Amino acid sequence: MEPSSSIDIVQIDGLVVLKMITHARQNYPSEVTGLLLGLDIDGRLEVTNCIPQRNSENEDANEAYQKEMMKALRKVNVDDNTVGWFVSTFRSSFFSMAMIEAQYSYQSVLPTSVCLLLDPYRKGSHELGLRAYRLTENFMKVFAGQDFTHSSFSRHGVDPSQIMVEVPIQVHNSHLVHAFLYELRESKAMNTDSDRLNIRVNDFVEKNVNVISKSIDDYVTEQGKLLYYERQLARQKTQQQQWIQKRDADNALRAKQGKPPLPNDRSKLAIFKQLPKPWKLDTYLLTNRMTQQTGALLSDTAQGFNKLYVVEALNE
Repeated sequence: MEPSSSIDIVQIDGLVVLKMITHARQNYPSEVTGLLLGLDIDGRLEVTNCIPQRNSENEDANEAYQKEMMKALRKVNVDDNTVGWFVSTFRSSFFSMAMIEAQYSYQSVLPTSVCLLLDPYRKGSHELGLRAYRLTENFMKVFAGQDFTHSSFSRHGVDPSQIMVEVPIQVHNSHLVHAFLYELRESKAMNTDSDRLNIRVNDFVEKNVNVISKSIDDYVTEQGKLLYYERQLARQKTQQQQWIQKRDADNALRAKQGKPPLPNDRSKLAIFKQLPKPWKLDTYLLTNRMTQQTGALLSDTAQGFNKLYVVEALNE
């Protein structure tokens, strides 16, 4: 069966989720990453296994390790088709140039590949901090042209909210796993109902505020680069105009004196060379990041207030 050209849902085996969480906890607070293996069937991307990447700065060693793992899986007839990658991060801090470049490389070779974002900061909450993202087709065209100007984004119809698209996730377990979980529940050997009574959200809110503050600082820095470019451009235009006026005056004087005019070739002059424009991509990514982070902050604080209101009602 041929793979579909788009992905409607990502189906992940529960064992894969546990492997990623374990890998993130063992290396917390360091960032972890790895490969996703599975199949693409009629718009549904089935993630059946993952290969966590060892914490090593030697990329060749990491690549050799992943190849050996895939070879071993192939020998035991386990899915070894790469369908994407995963990385641990805090909320929307993944909106960076490095992440965009990595996902672009995956989607260029594997059009249906995804990036799974695992949030280890949610490990103490009842919420599963797992999300799947893909680059949009229009942004893929912008990135392929390496033209990150405002006109390029407008021409392709891309705004900060259309750089990446989130794909719904469905956690899937086999019937044997479901039967085992039902048995645990009936025997009262596993009970997580008390997790819902946890009203502490300060950790998440504090971390979110710190991350948003850093994103704002980065955004101000990018705006400063744009203002500096505009000042340099205005200064350059003034120097160009002065040079033209002086050269015209000199040639007019030389014409009266019967002398040949001075050369008017401007291509070799530094003041007529085009200044490098600052990339708009970083600003777009930061705008998207701040939008996601503020939304997460509102969600955390709303849940916290709701729990506080419930506790207040119970006390009364």
